[in-house]
Amino acid sequence: TSRAVLHDLYGINVSYFPVAMPYPFEQSELTPQARLQAKLALGIAVSRPCIASFGEVHMMKGAKQCLFVMKELVDWGIDFQFLFVGPVDQSLGNELRERIERYGLQEHVVIKGSVSEADYIQHLQAVDIVLQIRQIPFGQVSGALLDAVSAGMHGVASENLARSIEAPALIRRVNDKAPPTTYAEQLAEMIAAKSHKDRP
Repeated sequence: TSRAVLHDLYGINVSYFPVAMPYPFEQSELTPQARLQAKLALGIAVSRPCIASFGEVHMMKGAKQCLFVMKELVDWGIDFQFLFVGPVDQSLGNELRERIERYGLQEHVVIKGSVSEADYIQHLQAVDIVLQIRQIPFGQVSGALLDAVSAGMHGVASENLARSIEAPALIRRVNDKAPPTTYAEQLAEMIAAKSHKDRP
């Protein structure tokens, strides 16, 4: 665990503080009908799976890696929509848009940017699959991944990121140093199996 690693490296003792889920959804909010209404309200295509990365869009949070993953899925003939849901710096946003065009992802990737809390909650209902990539090793906690788990969302995440919140099995873990292809393979399997359609 992170506690043991910090003790071995630096000889310090750390305390464990659990992170609470800020959005405890009711079962009625996650029914197929409720999720359909959320998709329609947000303009999310109902006919294809929707993948999203939540939280601040940042280089260290795998922004470019997400695009590499999406390009792999397109190259494999998989149809989907991918959303960046969270604030993004203007410079990085411009760079990502250029890459989206270069990779031919215009029909698949949308940078939503900052959204209101009400819209954020609605995205947690509507999105089918969460993708959270983190370039920083142990010690990082993702509130966004925790939010997705609280909504019963299936997904793929960097191993230590998932471990930091003790994510359940519906979040597939990928080695922190794995290439984008590995994330794409996990997403492709999930989409093919349609496991993302069932919220626990």
